[in-house]
Amino acid sequence: MENSDVSNVRVKTDTAFPIVLGSLFVLVYVQGYLERIGVAPHVVKALIEAPVVLVLLHLLNRGVRQFAPGFLLIAAYVVWATASAIFHGDGMVATCLYIRYVLYAYVVFVAVWTTPLTRTSITCVNTVVAALFILQIAASAHDVFVRGERIEAHVGALFASGGALATEFPLFAMALTVSFYLFWRGNPLLLVLAWAFLLVGYASGKRAIYFLGPVLYVGILGWYVLRTRTLGALKRFAGGILVFLCLAPLLLLGVSMSHGISHSHWNRPLERITYALDVAAQYNTAYDHAGRTAGRTATSRRVLATLWDEDKETVLFGWGPLAVRIGQEQRYEKLAITYGICGWAQDVICLGWPGMLIYLLFQLRMFSHLWSCPSPRYDGYWMAVRFGVEVGFVVIMMSYISYSSSVITGGHLSYVYFYLLALLTSPQHQSIIQSASRPDI
Repeated sequence: MENSDVSNVRVKTDTAFPIVLGSLFVLVYVQGYLERIGVAPHVVKALIEAPVVLVLLHLLNRGVRQFAPGFLLIAAYVVWATASAIFHGDGMVATCLYIRYVLYAYVVFVAVWTTPLTRTSITCVNTVVAALFILQIAASAHDVFVRGERIEAHVGALFASGGALATEFPLFAMALTVSFYLFWRGNPLLLVLAWAFLLVGYASGKRAIYFLGPVLYVGILGWYVLRTRTLGALKRFAGGILVFLCLAPLLLLGVSMSHGISHSHWNRPLERITYALDVAAQYNTAYDHAGRTAGRTATSRRVLATLWDEDKETVLFGWGPLAVRIGQEQRYEKLAITYGICGWAQDVICLGWPGMLIYLLFQLRMFSHLWSCPSPRYDGYWMAVRFGVEVGFVVIMMSYISYSSSVITGGHLSYVYFYLLALLTSPQHQSIIQSASRPDI
């Protein structure tokens, strides 16, 4: 009788798990609107963390018979962050605050990896994710065309406290959407949708989308051709390039209406592009009048050069997890940074070089596990998801290494990424992933 009760509890939590997961995605992708209508940021964070706690309780209820991929590295990351906090006297609260979003994303991964999900529940969760992605376009369109606003801190309905996601989210969404065009349905409207995500960046005034978007788009098409090497692949590549050429005038219009990279004296497309590239290069390598770094490239160079020459304690443990919260004046003023700390640089500053390398190895380990898993062969839908996640990894690594720290300080991209990664790699879901039929969404 006792075993039966335990089994019933486990079945009930399995049944509720997709609902909790979908709720987490909804809260993450509408948190910007929640803050904009007056909900206090700490309340929004508590609302988002509630489903994560429920996922963790579900995971504890199910039990884990074997370690999920990446467990040892994520454990090492926690241990090293704790060691850095102890060395600097920062306390466990600072440690938990620093590493929590990395742990939250991994909890989601392990829960999906260990829980048997039905085809229907996966279809429902995937539909929710797709709808939430499209909602960001609608929210940005409303800001631009109805409210007449372009506010950097507003990222669709996704965020209301910073603009880096306005570059990263459109690239991540483009990676998934273009993959569906290539592997699932060769409908050009999917490519138009992929480019429409850049409206999120335009509404936030982000200039990087005009450079990174086309590079990523062409890179996806090229990677697809190299992977498949078929006549059909060349046709879809040609279709993708044609759509790009048709939408190029809109990109140039966006450049001309973006502060800092437009110039009234340049009218020809090539002149506009050249000027925008020159401004972008100067922006990334900029220093202010006091010699402080004001661009991402300049900041990364200074962190790289300075941290190699510091004492061994700083090389090993950085300036502690609390350094990023209490301000550079108290911990790392010698770096003279005004702006431009990327994810890897933040890890080096707060945890030291070993902490950063452990996190980087964790991401590479997860990707290598995906790479070693058999790719879906008969299902275009899951082939698209697999390819999209692979490109998504490139976007996340690009962000961590050269753009921002949002990957380790929020779950806006990592929750969906690790959810899909778990679906593709878990033995629990192979009967669905490898089947000849697809979820009808």
